[in-house]
Amino acid sequence: MKEEELLISSKSTKAITKVSGTKILGHKFFTITFVDAPGYSSTDDLDLWLTPIINYIEKNHVEYHSKKKDTEYKDSRVHLCLFFMKNFTEHEVKILKKIQKVTHIVPILAKVDLLTSGELNTLKKRIRRISKSENISWLDCYKISQVTFCLLRTEQ
Repeated sequence: MKEEELLISSKSTKAITKVSGTKILGHKFFTITFVDAPGYSSTDDLDLWLTPIINYIEKNHVEYHSKKKDTEYKDSRVHLCLFFMKNFTEHEVKILKKIQKVTHIVPILAKVDLLTSGELNTLKKRIRRISKSENISWLDCYKISQVTFCLLRTEQ
């Protein structure tokens, strides 16, 4: 990827956008595409905000399955969602329940550097408890054998 592509913009995303780059590892080329979607605010209409995102993911899955026999076709599916959350609110639970129906979810806790270790442990326990009671499943990176990249997570 070009260095410019890795810089984080201070502007908020207004529409679903794609950024791609190629990484060479040994003799293999890997194309990585990030799809950025507008963030959610508790003042937004949940369905109005989420519907275009779900439709985008589903459209790419359908397109892939209809064209996967074509050897020149590039896989444009959304394989996972990096979901940034701060407090694991009721709105976030509703969003996650809908997103998990169309792709895997990797939770990213925002601003954890502002929490004490005790506050972080309490938040993690709360997330585990609510996830279990609401049947929210996370992508288990340790069970993936075909992925050639690594996602880091804490052991707790």
